[in-house]
Amino acid sequence: MALPVPVVRWVTVSRKGKEKETAAMSASPATEYGVLVGDPPLVSFGWGDLLLQYAATFAQQIRATLFQELGYRASAGVSYNRFLAKIGSGLNKPDQQTVILSSQAESFLYSYPVTNIPSLGGKLGALVENAFGAQTAGDLMNHTVDQLALKLGPEQAQFLYNRCHGIDDSPVEDSKEPGTLTSAKNFMRFPVESLSKLDRWISMNSVDLWTRVIEEWEMRKRWPRSLTISFTPRGQNQRSKTTAFPLRLAKGAQNSPDALAAAVRMCLSTSDTEADSAGRGRPPRHQSIPMTQTSGMFPMIGFSLTAKSFQRELASASMMERWLIRPRNNAGNNSTATDGARASRAKQQVKVQNDPTEQMG
Repeated sequence: MALPVPVVRWVTVSRKGKEKETAAMSASPATEYGVLVGDPPLVSFGWGDLLLQYAATFAQQIRATLFQELGYRASAGVSYNRFLAKIGSGLNKPDQQTVILSSQAESFLYSYPVTNIPSLGGKLGALVENAFGAQTAGDLMNHTVDQLALKLGPEQAQFLYNRCHGIDDSPVEDSKEPGTLTSAKNFMRFPVESLSKLDRWISMNSVDLWTRVIEEWEMRKRWPRSLTISFTPRGQNQRSKTTAFPLRLAKGAQNSPDALAAAVRMCLSTSDTEADSAGRGRPPRHQSIPMTQTSGMFPMIGFSLTAKSFQRELASASMMERWLIRPRNNAGNNSTATDGARASRAKQQVKVQNDPTEQMG
């Protein structure tokens, strides 16, 4: 017996605050699951739309958690493939989500600018505009793949055709291992004037970067070897210093980002030559320069910390770590047991020397 086709209801809600501006521009209905693009019915049918409704509920929960726990507002996009969801995520910022139903995809894309479509914002987008005089995806919908291929080649023609018709079969995959992790802060409106005023941001960025490094360690057992501190003085190009990232087994480094913040402060208060030497694993060759004598850094309009040169832990390193962090009381017990065994052997030797019977036997 076939299952009945589900009925999916999209109940409208009133918009508030900044959402009213978006509503005036898009005239798209806001529902309890997000903004629906185009002119969709408030009742739709099918398992696909039901899945999107569940996905929209999940996205709402993620956004609500971000705001409750971190105070961050976020937008989201929900659709039946990756690239439409990506488009949707940017349509109703900063605190709303957009749902693109399959029944509304082509009508929505018809007036959507070609160069705003993911992967068409660069040279390919400019080529499409010049070759076909197209401004929107709708300008290309009447072209067949063969017609597009005459000017773009078969591979790019198929890609463009699929994008304009809302087709994308690329799978959702786990993100690849990052080569670097960065925590950055811009001070464009209120530049930082001194190292003492930068200190609070050193602490905050260190906490942020340290948290992400710990997550990377717990997920993939990788730890960075290098730390790059970058800063941009007002009216100048960005400058950088590199030093060694704190060792994971260093005392105090495992449980606190203080070791990272200390490394940043030390690197910023030393000469470029010394910092470069430390970044290569060599001991510094010059004495530290007092923080008050740092020059050329301020006023500062940008600051970032980057962890790089990640290295995966080897099995032998894991064994060494377990040996180094074994509980002290166990170590004490082992030491006591060893001392007891030595004392017992010494007593037996004394007994043998003083017992003539055992000496004769």
